[in-house]
Amino acid sequence: MARKVHKLSLEADLAVLGLDSTLAPYALAGGLNKGLGWKLVRSRRDAELAFPSQGNLTPSNPVENDEQSNQDSSDISYFQLFFQELELYTAPLCLVANRGSLGLLLPAMRNFNYLLTWPKEAEEFSDVLLHRKIGNLEGVNFAADITSRLGSQAMISLQFAPSLQEPKEKRNHEYEIPGGVGKGS
Repeated sequence: MARKVHKLSLEADLAVLGLDSTLAPYALAGGLNKGLGWKLVRSRRDAELAFPSQGNLTPSNPVENDEQSNQDSSDISYFQLFFQELELYTAPLCLVANRGSLGLLLPAMRNFNYLLTWPKEAEEFSDVLLHRKIGNLEGVNFAADITSRLGSQAMISLQFAPSLQEPKEKRNHEYEIPGGVGKGS
């Protein structure tokens, strides 16, 4: 699997919901904010994965995770990332596009164009009612819990720490997303 080239969160056990939606990423984030009272904001930096650059973009050919290798033999694929810090947990609630500039974040989950992740211990996000609410939002075709179908390698690719990427002087800047305004962490 292609390896992520930005900072990961603190090894949190994650729950993952796959979403199939016709909405653009910012519209889906806005719909989740409005429909569920969330405060997802766009990360200043997209999630990034290094893909081999020899024309073979299959994740079965991972790139070594060192700076020289990344520069010489890989292309970077960008995936739009929205997040909300969760006060009691080490990992944030994240919405990430599964389709990036060069390929899929999780090729095995190609039927989902978005992935929603949160720390497993945050049980308020894990109930069936929440999945139903998300599945009933306008523009969302279906939502499915895919946590148990993902291996440990896939989970590593989904551990984001967007607040660590935000410049300190701009952390309290407000980002406007349709459906609400959220503050960066």
